[in-house]
Amino acid sequence: MPRFLAALMLLYATLCIAHVPPASAQQAVPVFAGMPCLKQLRTTSTEHQGRVTMTYTGQTYSNDCGVPVRLLLCHSPSPEPDSCTAAQYTLFTLASGERRFSRGVAGLYPHVMTACGEQEELVDWKSIRGTTSQAICRNHPIPASADPGYRGEGTIPNLSAPAAQLLRPERLGMDDHYPSDLKDMLIEGVTTVSIAVGIDGRATGCAIEQTSGYRAFDAATCDVLMRRGRFAPAKDAAGDPVESVYAKRKFVWAIR
Repeated sequence: MPRFLAALMLLYATLCIAHVPPASAQQAVPVFAGMPCLKQLRTTSTEHQGRVTMTYTGQTYSNDCGVPVRLLLCHSPSPEPDSCTAAQYTLFTLASGERRFSRGVAGLYPHVMTACGEQEELVDWKSIRGTTSQAICRNHPIPASADPGYRGEGTIPNLSAPAAQLLRPERLGMDDHYPSDLKDMLIEGVTTVSIAVGIDGRATGCAIEQTSGYRAFDAATCDVLMRRGRFAPAKDAAGDPVESVYAKRKFVWAIR
């Protein structure tokens, strides 16, 4: 066999082997359990820089959903996705039918944090308390509890009454009563209420002065204060407790 033909066959075999995908690339898995059309697979990429050959390991993302999908990718030094911070986010749009390789960085783990549909917008969400930042898809369906029609319960507080004081507010346990559907969607809010206080220091009524926009937040605020709130009522000239009001106080529902 002529030498040039043998060399040509060897080159052809080498090129074929070089283009065979690694075994791991044959096993694409859904990025999210509820979104099987969006898949990821572990792959490698080789680049030649002069005499140096660089091999990178990363993820190839494929979109078979029929519509564009916006992805938020995070490269974190931890294998746990909840370790990501806003500074580590990478945002890109994956067109319908597109495959894209995201090259890994030494010592960092890739995590897909969010995938938004065609009619949704990917935005940074910042906590009311300013302690956390996360990306979400805006234009989520509004939960059934998002109804600002709730106005309170019990006795209507008399805003002209003397002022009462809330005792040990840390014992209210507001975080334990966070409406679960709103928490799952990372929704926060602020409810302003007034509380009618009896001479025994217990709440007798709750009125919404300014709604959070969500019935669940407003109702939970009144419920917690009516059931768990303990107050120091005002006193008259003789030192006896009188009916009082804890007026126009804001209660923040924030995810910590």
